[in-house]
Amino acid sequence: MAFDKDGKEIAKDDAFFSVDVEEGKLNTTISRFSADPYKVRKGKSIYFSGRLLVNDDGWEGVRGEKVHIYYKANYRSGWKWVASDWTGRGGKFYAKTKAYKSGTFRAVYGGDDELNGSKSRSDYVRVYSWRR
Repeated sequence: MAFDKDGKEIAKDDAFFSVDVEEGKLNTTISRFSADPYKVRKGKSIYFSGRLLVNDDGWEGVRGEKVHIYYKANYRSGWKWVASDWTGRGGKFYAKTKAYKSGTFRAVYGGDDELNGSKSRSDYVRVYSWRR
């Protein structure tokens, strides 16, 4: 509507339009990531666990998504894949690998069409050799 200086309506527009609002991807996080035990003999297993959560009006577990575990040796710059698992009920995942060298591990979720990817905090494991 348009009005003149006296406040009288002088024009009216009856056009109708709509706006589609496209939702963005939901944020995710990996919580409670752990590499255990923190000290292990070479050749024994290291066990990983954690939860993949999505923020959909509050944080909740995501089922059926693949989480990868990566390893970085001491004083190295690159991360190497060592294990993967699909998330189950409550977004929980579990994996294991053999211990070879001390280093840092982390879980990574790559995301998909609806969910953003995320990385866990790092967890250090010390690997020692058996000596007689």
